[in-house]
Amino acid sequence: MKRIALYLAVFLCLSNTQVFASDRIKRSLESFKLFTYCESMALVVENLNHHALKIGLADKSIQNAVESRMRSARLYSNKPPSKTYLYVNINVVGGAFNAKLSFRKPVNDPFTGELGTATTWTRAVTGTHGNSSGFILSSLSELIDEFLVDFLRVNDEECRKRK
Repeated sequence: MKRIALYLAVFLCLSNTQVFASDRIKRSLESFKLFTYCESMALVVENLNHHALKIGLADKSIQNAVESRMRSARLYSNKPPSKTYLYVNINVVGGAFNAKLSFRKPVNDPFTGELGTATTWTRAVTGTHGNSSGFILSSLSELIDEFLVDFLRVNDEECRKRK
């Protein structure tokens, strides 16, 4: 009976260690993707194709929608050169669209010592738009919400200090 209790105790200790380690790895990965000390970032909106313009989608409406949300979170910076930025790309072909939101930040390659910019977080949505630019903007808004929740969760302490 004592052996069973000992085995059970060892099993519980080891299983808790694994859970702790996996949580630590997950937090570390999220930090790599999104941690910036809550620094402001630039916004880059890719030019739209003629299919997007045909349904009434405009570069300015995308810029305004994303910039407004970034400003309300105190994350927008229009001061170049910002190496950290949010990249928006929307493609429309016929009745279909793809909206992609990517976060790019400086990263350091430990093998070469080179510093560059890389996409560390990205989300996209693909669907049909029914000739409604509003539907595409609404889909983009959901991507922005997801980004802001993830970004602010990872940078929470630094963002609180900044305010």
